[in-house]
Amino acid sequence: MMAQNQKKSFAKVRSAALAFFSGAGVMALEMAGMRLLEPYLGNTIYIWGALIAVFMGALAIGYYAGGKLADKFPEFGKLGIIFTVAALWILIVPYAGNFVGKMTIRAFDDPRLQACAASMVLFAVPCVLLGMVTPFLVRLSVNELSGVGGTAGTLYAVSTAGSIAGTFAVSFVLPELIGTMATLWGIGVLLAILATVCFWNRFLHNVLSMLVTSGILSAAFFLMTEAEGQLAAVTNFPHLPAGHKLRKAEQGGNLCFRESAYHNINVFESQLNYDTAQLLRPPFRARYMMFNQQVESGCLLKEGKVIRPIQTTCRYVRFFTCGILVAGKAPRRIAMLGSGGGVGVQLLADDYPDTERIDVVDIDRAVFELAGKYFDYPYPDKSESFIRNHITDGRRFLTKADDKEYDLLIMDVFTSGGRVPQHLVTEEFFRLASTKISGKGTLTINLIGNINSPDERFLPAVIKTLQKVFRHVYIFPRDRNRRANVMIVCSNDLCKKLTKNELLQRFDEGYGRLFKQNIRKIIENYTEQNTKKRDIPVLTDDFCPADALATL
Repeated sequence: MMAQNQKKSFAKVRSAALAFFSGAGVMALEMAGMRLLEPYLGNTIYIWGALIAVFMGALAIGYYAGGKLADKFPEFGKLGIIFTVAALWILIVPYAGNFVGKMTIRAFDDPRLQACAASMVLFAVPCVLLGMVTPFLVRLSVNELSGVGGTAGTLYAVSTAGSIAGTFAVSFVLPELIGTMATLWGIGVLLAILATVCFWNRFLHNVLSMLVTSGILSAAFFLMTEAEGQLAAVTNFPHLPAGHKLRKAEQGGNLCFRESAYHNINVFESQLNYDTAQLLRPPFRARYMMFNQQVESGCLLKEGKVIRPIQTTCRYVRFFTCGILVAGKAPRRIAMLGSGGGVGVQLLADDYPDTERIDVVDIDRAVFELAGKYFDYPYPDKSESFIRNHITDGRRFLTKADDKEYDLLIMDVFTSGGRVPQHLVTEEFFRLASTKISGKGTLTINLIGNINSPDERFLPAVIKTLQKVFRHVYIFPRDRNRRANVMIVCSNDLCKKLTKNELLQRFDEGYGRLFKQNIRKIIENYTEQNTKKRDIPVLTDDFCPADALATL
């Protein structure tokens, strides 16, 4: 009798463990899946919507199929096979992610179809298999009909608890600790161990479990090696295709790759100046910081050291001077939302050494840390520097900031191909920002878009929203004929709006004295845009379809 009770206790513990860890695997896979697809498809609501829909649909199919199969084959061995197939599939996912991400971009123009297709291909099958687990466990755990309700309720509760644990583990800990790929491999190995637990009782099953585990671990090791090489290939040369004539001569090399809570960050060096598409001659090289395969910051090196005063290889940061041009005076206090590698901040600090303070705001601590390590940026804060760093959200920072504090407020928080932070493009946010700049102060926003394209909708929507808040809105596109940086400068100055000729005259008179960066070309591209009659919305906290406007 005692042996029988011990056997029943073991069966209950085994079923609970299988339910818990399979539930953890489902949500861990979903959260890691988001991080895997982000570099290719962006971090948009479409990705989350596609993943949630695919996982819910796959689980529904799994629940149904699992119940049917359990009634026909109520054996732990069959459940072990389910775990084995799921483990093998998930171990392949990190290796296949790059291929699937690129192929869906080529196959579909609509970002919603891209998200759905990638999610289906990568995650539908293992999610169906994991959905089969709990119905199987219910059938295997029930001896009498009267106990079905309690057993089912207990196992689904335990599975849900596992899902909560998996969500927290992948959202808060694992990607930053070991990376997304290692997290996915870990899920695969976990499922292989669960398969071994299912093959526990018989000699043949023990042999099978050892073979399965050995095979899966061998496959994991092989795929880790291959995918790490693939990752290096992806991140070494973000812009030049394999056949490009400068590809070999570029001589790029990675310095660091880190996954943070917000980005996949790559720091690398190259002999190529990406801004001019020209090769640098030794002893000069360039160093770049990249978010999700998009170059965000770059500076020149000489003999391996950052040149001082700092020299940028990402020209757009020079255009922050447009805000000073409109204001007509050197800034006393500056705030910058979004730091990148800190090159733009240091450029302003070098050009305007009499500035009292520059507050730099970024939500990602890892960005500051890597900027300090690789771009000679003053992080952690140094007592002799007037640059002060704040690890927080930009809107939260401005909410706490004193009124009328800044002469120059810069927003550099929008990445090409990344998700638009919707709470930073609404009328309510811009009204908040307007209360934080001085009387002649300016808000300068760096966006990416094609100012003359009839299909462009996000950029005009932001401009229309700004025109509702500010008296004067100046638009400086880097290029009128293609998608490129667009600097938007906003002011509530009571004086009349400056004309293009007046802006050019002001620049010519102040160049070399007030304006250290040559921004004459972008001033010549100055344009007016009347958005009042266009069929585009004013963006508000209540209605802000920024993802749709930015991608359609």
